[in-house]
Amino acid sequence: MSDKSVITFFIQETEPRGGTQVWFRDFVQNISESFDVVIITCGLDPYLKKYAKKCFVIPAPEGSTVLRQLFFLIGSMFIPIEKKSIVHVIGSTCLRRSDSNTVHFSHTLILKDRFKLFLRKRSLRAANSFLHSLINVPLERFCYSRLICKNVTTVSIEMQNYLSKKLQRNISFIRNGIAPLDPGSDLSGRNSYRIFFVGGDWTRKGVEDAISVTRLLRQEGLDVELNIFGEADRDLDLLLGVEEKLYIRYFGVVAQPEIPYGNARVLILPSSFETAGLVFVEAAQYGVPSVAYPVFGTQEPAKQGALILSKPSVRDLATVLKNLLTNEREYEEVSRKALAWSQYFLWDTVMPQWNTHYRRVLEEKNPH
Repeated sequence: MSDKSVITFFIQETEPRGGTQVWFRDFVQNISESFDVVIITCGLDPYLKKYAKKCFVIPAPEGSTVLRQLFFLIGSMFIPIEKKSIVHVIGSTCLRRSDSNTVHFSHTLILKDRFKLFLRKRSLRAANSFLHSLINVPLERFCYSRLICKNVTTVSIEMQNYLSKKLQRNISFIRNGIAPLDPGSDLSGRNSYRIFFVGGDWTRKGVEDAISVTRLLRQEGLDVELNIFGEADRDLDLLLGVEEKLYIRYFGVVAQPEIPYGNARVLILPSSFETAGLVFVEAAQYGVPSVAYPVFGTQEPAKQGALILSKPSVRDLATVLKNLLTNEREYEEVSRKALAWSQYFLWDTVMPQWNTHYRRVLEEKNPH
C-alpha cells in the first residue's frame, strides 16, 4: 500500500478538449510522482488512469451543461473522501463584486475531509457556484461560508491581490504550468499578417471585436487574415459576408498543444475578462505576443510580453495591431519579452512550487 499523501481532485470534465483539461492531464502526470491522486469527474480521460490511484466517474447526461453540472455536484456528495486527503477543486468561479464587475479565480484548495456540508442548502448553493460558475453569489457570503476553511489558492495574481485585501487573509498564488515546446516545432508558416483568436466562449472572448478589427485593418490596406480556434457558440456564417470568409477562417476545436501558434504574428484577446490567462503563455512560448483589452486577468501578461490597451476599443486595438504588424523592431522586442516570460511556466519550474505548497498544507492540516 502506498504511503503517499492523497490529493483528491474534483473536476467536471477531464477529456482533453479545453485548456483546463489539457493542463490537468499534465498536472496529474507530474503531481503523481509525489502524491497519490484520486479523480472525481463526469468525463474521464483514459490517459489519466495510469497516473491516478482511483477514478470515480459520475454518470451525467450529454447535452445541457447545467444539467451535467447538477449531476456532478449531487453525485460528488456520495463519494467518500479519504481522511488524509487534500480536496482540490478545479474550475473557474464567478464572484459578484459590489461595483458590479466580475472577477474570476481558477483553482482553490478546500481543507475539508468530506463534502457533507454540500447537503445543507446554503453550502450547496455556494459549492454549486464554486465548482461550475453556475450561480453568482456575493463574494463575502461565498468566502465566509463554511465550505472554505483555511487555504485558498489561485493561479491569478489579480485574484490573489483582490481576495487578500477583501478578506484580510493570506491567499496563495502558484502559476499554471505548460509543457516545453518540441525542439522540432515548425515556425516556417509564420505569416506577417496572420492574427489568431482562441476561445470557446465567444461572447466573453470578444469574437465580434476580433472580426471588426480585422475588417478595419483591411480597410486601411493591410492584407490581414484572422484564424479562429475554439468551440463555436453561434453560427459564424451569420457574422460574415461572403468575401470575408476568404480571410476569416474558423478551425473548430483544436486541443491547446496542437494550435499552430507558430504560424501567427499576433494573438488578440478582446475579452470582457480572463481567468488564468494561460492562452497568453501558450502563444508566448512561440515568441508570439498578445494584444488584449484592460480587463481582469491581464495584469501579469501586461508586464511580461503582452500589450494591454488603455480601454476596450476596436479602433485602439487596430492601431496597436497595425504597429506590431508593420514595425519589425518593436515586434521583435515584444516577442523576446513574451518568450522569456513563458519560461516561468514550464513544469520543471512550477511543479516544485505545487509540491512544496501541498506539503505545507498537509502539515497545517495535520500538526504533530
